[in-house]
Amino acid sequence: WGSQDRGQYGHLVLPQRGAWGRERLPVIVFFHGGGWRETSSWDYVLGAARDLARYGVAVWLPAYRGTPSPGGWPGTFADALTGVQAVARLSEHAPFTPDPQRIHLVGHSAGGHLAVWAAGALSGDLGAAAATGDDGPAELLASLAAQSEVSVASATSLAGVLDPVRAVEEDQDQFVVDLLGGTPQEQPERYALASPLEQLPTGFPVHVVHGIDDRTVPVQTVEPYLER
Repeated sequence: WGSQDRGQYGHLVLPQRGAWGRERLPVIVFFHGGGWRETSSWDYVLGAARDLARYGVAVWLPAYRGTPSPGGWPGTFADALTGVQAVARLSEHAPFTPDPQRIHLVGHSAGGHLAVWAAGALSGDLGAAAATGDDGPAELLASLAAQSEVSVASATSLAGVLDPVRAVEEDQDQFVVDLLGGTPQEQPERYALASPLEQLPTGFPVHVVHGIDDRTVPVQTVEPYLER
């Protein structure tokens, strides 16, 4: 779906043939985790995607460019937006029609952050934040979000990073620092623009599934999101 073949592509999982035909199907856009790293992949969530497809939905697994290069700020975020927008063109590559009213974003860990963040950005919550952001990258992301033909019905975070500031300050999350090119003190505008917490309230349902004993993304780092 993009010009970077190795980073901007996706894997589509459909229900078994005969169970759907050309009718409209709901689409789950599933973002993988792995610390937003370039070496991460959707491979490990493929089993979950195949299971979800059994319930009559199409599951789109967009890859995205990660850190240290060529992703990070703003590349990884741009890929999240355009990866979702690619749903509008999936019917050009497979014999089904995406239902534009039933597009749901799901993500695990780092992908949970991207799913909730992209849903907020595509729902119009990025423009105001971009006005106070760091010039070019912020304007780029706001422009990409404004051009979208896709609307989001809901977002689901599975052990996601929903408050990047808290993740760094409470858990010393180096993955977040690498993603945003510095600490909250060094890059406050980026953290504000990249934070699902700062997008609240949203105009769509957000579901947060998080293990109480999670040691990778400690639950206390998402508590401010839940409280707000």
